[in-house]
Amino acid sequence: MKYLIALSAFQAVLFGFFCIRVLEIDARTNDIAALAQADAAQIERPAADPYPADHVAVSGPTIGEFRQIIREEIAAFEDRLPVQSDRHIATGQTDNKTDNRSSAYSAADSLYLKASMHQDLDTYLGRGKIEPAEMANLQLQIARLPDEDRREMLTRLTKAMNAGELKGEF
Repeated sequence: MKYLIALSAFQAVLFGFFCIRVLEIDARTNDIAALAQADAAQIERPAADPYPADHVAVSGPTIGEFRQIIREEIAAFEDRLPVQSDRHIATGQTDNKTDNRSSAYSAADSLYLKASMHQDLDTYLGRGKIEPAEMANLQLQIARLPDEDRREMLTRLTKAMNAGELKGEF
């Protein structure tokens, strides 16, 4: 009989231990469910803007620095342009000293551009036609050439188109 009482007491202690563990697990599941609901609610509503409208986070150059950079680039670009006086612009006259396109390019640049254009024109002549975009690009390149080279390229292009060797719109 002592064994039965000892066994019953051991079962009661073991039952109490299991009840306590079940309650702990239940409390944990409730905590996990509450966290899951909080996460779901946070996902459903948009997050508050971390930067209010009056807060501007700028990394890099400021607007003033951008303006200064643009001014410097424009000044550098204007330095490379040929200079024409107002008198020449108003009368339509050009002065070789002021309207010399070759002054904007070195002799090597002009030779390279001319050789590149001859190669492009030979390619178009080989195909027998030139697309409008290609013609516009070619005209832009021709405009960059010095006067003599420009006349030579325009003459070659015009003769090819007049002879029917090159189809396209000028």
